[in-house]
Amino acid sequence: LNAGDLLIRDINSQAEALFGYESAALIGKPFTSLCRKNAIPEEYRTVSGMESGDILMLETSKISKTGEELSVEIKFSAFQLQGETRIMAVVADASSRVHLTENLQLSVERLNLAVTGKDHGVWDWDIAGGSIYFSDNWRRFLGISKNDSSSGMEIWKKHLHPDEIDGILKVIRSHWNKEIDEYSQEHRLLGESGKYRWVQARGTAIRNEAGEVIRMVGTMLDVTRRKQIEIESVQKQRMEGLDRFAGSVAQDLNRMLVAVNASARLIEDAVPQHTAVNQYLGDIRRATEGSTALIQQLLAFSRKSQMQLEYVFLNLEIKSLLPMVEGMISKSISLETDLEDELPPVLADHTMISQVLLNLVLNSMDAMPDGGVLNIETSQFRLEESHVFAGKELEPGEYLKLTVGDDGIGMDDQVMEQVFEPFYSTKVNDEGQVSSGLGLSTVYGIMKQHNGWISVKSRPSVGTRFDLYFPILNDSEAES
Repeated sequence: LNAGDLLIRDINSQAEALFGYESAALIGKPFTSLCRKNAIPEEYRTVSGMESGDILMLETSKISKTGEELSVEIKFSAFQLQGETRIMAVVADASSRVHLTENLQLSVERLNLAVTGKDHGVWDWDIAGGSIYFSDNWRRFLGISKNDSSSGMEIWKKHLHPDEIDGILKVIRSHWNKEIDEYSQEHRLLGESGKYRWVQARGTAIRNEAGEVIRMVGTMLDVTRRKQIEIESVQKQRMEGLDRFAGSVAQDLNRMLVAVNASARLIEDAVPQHTAVNQYLGDIRRATEGSTALIQQLLAFSRKSQMQLEYVFLNLEIKSLLPMVEGMISKSISLETDLEDELPPVLADHTMISQVLLNLVLNSMDAMPDGGVLNIETSQFRLEESHVFAGKELEPGEYLKLTVGDDGIGMDDQVMEQVFEPFYSTKVNDEGQVSSGLGLSTVYGIMKQHNGWISVKSRPSVGTRFDLYFPILNDSEAES
């Protein structure tokens, strides 16, 4: 090339093959004629001013005779020839390398999309060195900084559920010992927020030449929602079975009570003035009245009790019951209320609402034998997404939320799974008798009848919180 105007003075056969031109077609034309129109690199100004001994490397593109755009690397070297400055341009086809780089970058981007989604992640455990890597989304969930110096085993033990650590380590050892081809386990991980999420973890051991495990790499998939659906499905089937059982028991008991009451009336008519007999009949009536209350609780759980629906202002209902609640609780328990102002009414059974509140208060009292704080709160709540309760899908919308909480003994996971089942109870009175176990199951059944739902959160030695949600009617529903 000429210095200055960059006219082509000569080309070799390899250049002819690369660009598809014969030498005669290019000699005498500017080197920039091989560039795409209006896309001449600014660096060519520097090339045109090169002096002998200067060298310049440039990555750019050129256009072949067929119009194909070629990715090229060009090494410009300036030298003196017969007193004139010439520039030699060595052009190398870089298309394959560029395409390889682009494909690699695309693969990296695809991998990043695959593993940095909300539910997916990767981990890489350097067993020999002790460190562990988590993809960014899971590292943030676990609250692990990039510079965390904790060992991989320490991190695993810190974030795994205590009940699952031994089982997970057993499966890992089986994989290391080549008893199973792959590590695969569903377990819980503790996040920085203090909440557990269910994950499906898979991994493969990497060994050195001696066959020793030096690393494990794997993936994690958040399966919390699937686990919740599975748990809800099992719970639904169990509660439906209990529904049928409770309803059947209530009907059988009711038939027997009818016969007992009828017989008692006949006896009373036959011996109206017999003092001893009347005393016995009084015992029978009191027993049947208590049994009738038991039947009503069973019917409430099985949704077979009759409701008298009316508009109920929950705050007014609570305030009317507060004197009774204050009389029920011991002096070692303090009552705190936080009732949101101007809440709309809900369509409910007045008596059942009172029963719900009193049952929850009694439950909290039993959970605080040494005293504590009982909280009763109300607020308006908006459900953004549909929610499944007792096998029924509840629509998004406005709900009235009633909360009853305490800082009592709390419950573990096993108790929480059965807390709404009829006849299940952990309470024992002073005489060693277990309670009927119908208080919370009655609340559960009443919430089903009111097309609402109930949720419970509890931790041992921390306390328990029951949240109840009653649907607020929209204008069209209220008119109907």
